[in-house]
Amino acid sequence: MRFIFILLLVQIVLIVYLGYRCKWAFSSLFPKWLNNWYVYWPLFSLIVFAFHITHFFINRQLAQNDLPALLLFFTALLFAFLIVSLTTTFFFELVAFITRLLPAPKIITRFFHNRPLVGCVVLGLILCQVSYGYYQAHTPRETHFSLTVRKNVPHHKQLRVIHLTDAHIASYTARGIYEKLVKRLNALKPDLIIFTGDIVDRSVKPFIEKNIGSLLEKLHSRYGVYAVLGNHEYYGESPALAAETYRQAGLHVMRDEVLYLKDAGITLIGRDDRTRGSARMASIHSDDPLIRVPRAPIETLVKQADLSTPVFVLDHQPFSLDQVANADVDIMFSGHTHNGQFFPFNLVIAAIYENPWGLLKKGNFHSIVSCGLGTWGPPIRLMSHSEFIVVDVNFIQN
Repeated sequence: MRFIFILLLVQIVLIVYLGYRCKWAFSSLFPKWLNNWYVYWPLFSLIVFAFHITHFFINRQLAQNDLPALLLFFTALLFAFLIVSLTTTFFFELVAFITRLLPAPKIITRFFHNRPLVGCVVLGLILCQVSYGYYQAHTPRETHFSLTVRKNVPHHKQLRVIHLTDAHIASYTARGIYEKLVKRLNALKPDLIIFTGDIVDRSVKPFIEKNIGSLLEKLHSRYGVYAVLGNHEYYGESPALAAETYRQAGLHVMRDEVLYLKDAGITLIGRDDRTRGSARMASIHSDDPLIRVPRAPIETLVKQADLSTPVFVLDHQPFSLDQVANADVDIMFSGHTHNGQFFPFNLVIAAIYENPWGLLKKGNFHSIVSCGLGTWGPPIRLMSHSEFIVVDVNFIQN
């Protein structure tokens, strides 16, 4: 309910503020009929709500999520444009206010009095940001971390782990990105590949139709490919269906499972997402018997692990880091945050999470949070980038 209230508040701000500023800048260029309030404001409101109408209301009512991919992509990109418009317009508003307070050259004063010119400059900056953000969101970077775990592993002194998360595969996801990605990952010769949830955006249908599973089957890892579910797997048809779909693609899906990898000399703990058993799941109709059962506490799972071995936890959402650290876990891999994805949500994420992105060390415990491969909502990234993480874990005798 709180999320819906915040969402509605954002929409009202977008309609009132952007609608007013758009009319201020371009009303002299509009045809006469468009300047009528009973035409302009309903039309502008429809543009603002287009993303939520298509993605949240209409498409979720369709059993097969069958709205055209191009329509979903266009409304998502439109929403990105509106969010960037809000921040850019507000920045120009601030600059104009400063020029009124301070002595400014006449050329600047004349510029801010030329409404269509100001509107066109702002529009150009918005388009540049959206274009760059789209490029950032669809060009995965390779982020490297190196860390030390003070435990002895007889077989080797180093383990290379590739961490992927938050692909958010949807109907308008380009399959070619993952074709190239698989080749890049294999070239790095990983010892272990892990996915920490939200592989699909909601439905598994695009994952199946685009045959993403056949690409993931080509991943080569010395000790296997492992995955846990994220909150978005719970928003789709069924987390059980998502898990089975991933298993058919060659992923070992862990749902509150503790697994000792003998050849690797480590213990993996794969936690189900904290969405499981939440109040939101109480009204969901699903064939998954676990959906209403809270996940196991980290302390319960750790009791099944051999703490003399390095213990890696896969958990989609990076909450309760102190609790995990106190449970004698060595590394926790997470995603979910997207590092805010774009301004100002990066500031909100930084306020919510102790580790919104990157490597955080607390004693002998390490938290690694990736901002993810894909996007949720607007298909752009301005304050973060699409990435996968390569972690070289070094083992030394304590």
